Amino acid sequence: MIDSVAAISGAVAARAEQVAQMRAFIAGRAAVLASEDYLTRLPGHSDKTYKLYAGRSYFLNATARSIDGLTGLIFRKPPVMIIPAAFEPYAEDLTRAGQSAAKFAEQVAEEVLTAGYCGVLVDHPEGRDDLPNKASAEAANIRPYARLYTAESILGWRETVLGSDKALAQVRLLERTEEADPDDQFATITTERVRVLDLDEGSYRVRVYQKQGEDWIQLSEAWPQIDGQRQARIPFRFFNRRGAEATAAKPPLLDLAQTNCAHLNDSALYQWGLMWTANPTPCFVNLKIEEGEAVALGSSSGLMFGEGGSYGFMEFSGQGLG
Repeated sequence: MIDSVAAISGAVAARAEQVAQMRAFIAGRAAVLASEDYLTRLPGHSDKTYKLYAGRSYFLNATARSIDGLTGLIFRKPPVMIIPAAFEPYAEDLTRAGQSAAKFAEQVAEEVLTAGYCGVLVDHPEGRDDLPNKASAEAANIRPYARLYTAESILGWRETVLGSDKALAQVRLLERTEEADPDDQFATITTERVRVLDLDEGSYRVRVYQKQGEDWIQLSEAWPQIDGQRQARIPFRFFNRRGAEATAAKPPLLDLAQTNCAHLNDSALYQWGLMWTANPTPCFVNLKIEEGEAVALGSSSGLMFGEGGSYGFMEFSGQGLG
């Protein structure tokens, strides 16, 4: 069924919550507290009370700092690249958006540290009849380029064996594009598409589906060619901590994010306890006070007690908050 073209595979679904937690903790405190997935609501807390409870929590983003630090450590020196002569013209603009191969490698490393895996498609657009040679095509920016797909964008894949090698037989990729709203010159419309890369009778094929309402409709079908020849392999490569294995690997810093989450909850509990116990509470017995009057503490005013009246302060004691 075409409707299943956007279905998430079991391997991807098994990592979805972990990847979502990594994204939230890297984004920062606001993203973490945007839902109740990470800071547990205490029993009896109303929405208003929970908001106050969450607002007193302290969040030190050790996860994001660690990823920034590790990425910087990996690329503290410029990477050594062995580039084929035919590839050299593309090294300084690998993505057709001004991103060099070195910066693209840094982005891939950061994505692996964050989500555990990602993928790169080397796309080769179709030529044009009015551009007779490679030079004129490249002048029109029609040339191979690399495109990074995050873990959330890789919906599923299948593998096969070509010769003695394991190779991809199909990859489904989710893409979201923003287009101008024809009814509002200042607004945009977000469109969802699924790009299906597969092998059709031994040839690399690309199909694109777009969501219209609740249905997915096929927009195009093509067999990309290089020098007039169809390709025998899908030019998509996985990246994870194990290398290029096609797997939804565990985010390598997930344990740190979970520890970060535990610290957030401990902080909220501690700050909530301090709010209720940090200041002594004055207590009065048989205090004479007229209706509408307020009790003023301090030496600037006096208090009138009736017979048997007394006063004192309730203070927290014990090792609970310690």
